[in-house]
Amino acid sequence: MEIDHHSPRAVSVLLSGALTNLGVIQPPDLRGPVGDILRAGIEMCVTSRPSLLGLPIENTIRLAHAVMNAAAFQDDEEAGR
Repeated sequence: MEIDHHSPRAVSVLLSGALTNLGVIQPPDLRGPVGDILRAGIEMCVTSRPSLLGLPIENTIRLAHAVMNAAAFQDDEEAGR
């Protein structure tokens, strides 16, 4: 299964990293649903399913990248203080 030119394992690692950074999501009420999407994406990788409810894994990868970028931005902001 090709996932955005990454292996399912690499995508699982990315999604797991995003799960550990859910604290950057605002408003906080969105953290639960975003976490559910990321966990479902990990399951997709483990079971080699190419989509979640008809949505390709690439959308979940984009979500994970957005969370990771927000976390990196927050870390940079905190380091600059």
